[in-house]
Amino acid sequence: NYVASGTLGYGVSTPFFWNLAPNYDLTFRPTFYSRQGVLGQVEWRHRLLTGSYSIRAAGIFQQDKGAFLPAPLGPGDKEFRGSIETVGKFYINERWTTGWDVALLSDKWFLTNYRIRSESIGTNYFRESVSQVYLVGQGERSWFEARGYYFKGLSSYDWQKQQAVVHPVVDYIKRWDGPGLLGGEVAFESNVTSLTREAAQFQGLGTNIGRLFDQRYETCAVFSRGICLVRGIGGTANRLSSQLSWRRQI
Repeated sequence: NYVASGTLGYGVSTPFFWNLAPNYDLTFRPTFYSRQGVLGQVEWRHRLLTGSYSIRAAGIFQQDKGAFLPAPLGPGDKEFRGSIETVGKFYINERWTTGWDVALLSDKWFLTNYRIRSESIGTNYFRESVSQVYLVGQGERSWFEARGYYFKGLSSYDWQKQQAVVHPVVDYIKRWDGPGLLGGEVAFESNVTSLTREAAQFQGLGTNIGRLFDQRYETCAVFSRGICLVRGIGGTANRLSSQLSWRRQI
């Protein structure tokens, strides 16, 4: 691959693939930039009897740190920049599955600046990296799901202290046949949500709605009812909700 960029210079990238065994391999991809030096990328993939996982890492010691925007709009004068990502999925048995999708970044601009693809990045209105671990179980008439989340905002306007850490969110659903003459079906549904956010997040109302999609909506420094929308409270919040229902089709 050939690369040309104002901040990176001219460059060329070529992958080296090693088929070490039928169930695991290694790929090394160096990229040589005329302005920033050598970017190294490596990916390890391993398939086992009950599932598979992969680990991807990238890093560079930048030669021209001044090519990027200063903080807080860019990485500033960072010398080393990199990322580690890992994805895994394993089948505990025929009913239970566990896995993860985790990304650790040196800064929010690294993947974009060096054009590195990432499976953890979502673009639902805002560009963000979502890390999660999960445990899922499914019975004949039941469902269990537990997930923990870590969100890394990748916009220059994101403040990490306002991003929630979910630890965890749990859903459980169980259904039975209705009793006796009632018939039908009885369902029990329950949810447990626990999350922490260091700083509360307020969004201004009114003219800010039109700026939502360019990621430059204004925030409220001090909350005022009728002017600010509470997008997330500060501190730790725990919630338990349950529902018992019955239904029958005639």
